[in-house]
Amino acid sequence: MYKGGIGWSLRSYLDRKTLSSVPSLLYTQTMHVRALNSEDVFHIAQWKYEQELALYSQEEITGDTSQYFAVEDGGALFGFGVVGKEAQVNGQAFKEVLLDFGLAMNPAYVRKGLGSKFAIAVFAKATELALGSGFIGLRCAILDWNIPSQRIAISLGFRESGVITNEIGRFLEYEYAFRSSN
Repeated sequence: MYKGGIGWSLRSYLDRKTLSSVPSLLYTQTMHVRALNSEDVFHIAQWKYEQELALYSQEEITGDTSQYFAVEDGGALFGFGVVGKEAQVNGQAFKEVLLDFGLAMNPAYVRKGLGSKFAIAVFAKATELALGSGFIGLRCAILDWNIPSQRIAISLGFRESGVITNEIGRFLEYEYAFRSSN
């Protein structure tokens, strides 16, 4: 099970572009998104975060691994994204019109100013999956003490929509609604 979600959008770009142009616009990143494979799962299990981020360390990825995808930069595993039920945190209610998603960055790249770039790559893939499946937006959950992630989410157009408290902590729920091209 995924331990926590962080989500992002590109509201400023979407305000200037129609939804039909979103996927090509967002894939202008240097990061590459691909299917998660067994080697990735092994490496992710080795990731160890320090200090307050230690709770993000995962012993293994469980559940439906088809809902996960790898993000590479320069051939290195930079992180992963997850969508659907696997992206929900414990206690988060299902909302059928929004695609839940989350991400986790390789701890080697944490706190180096690369979070937005990584988040955009995950957002692009989640947007593609959501639009292709009839969802009207995206949703994520961010731990209440994770201020940098909250700032990025808010600056990119997500709106706080609720609070979830579980055995890990207090999560702020964020939603992003796609704009129609009408």
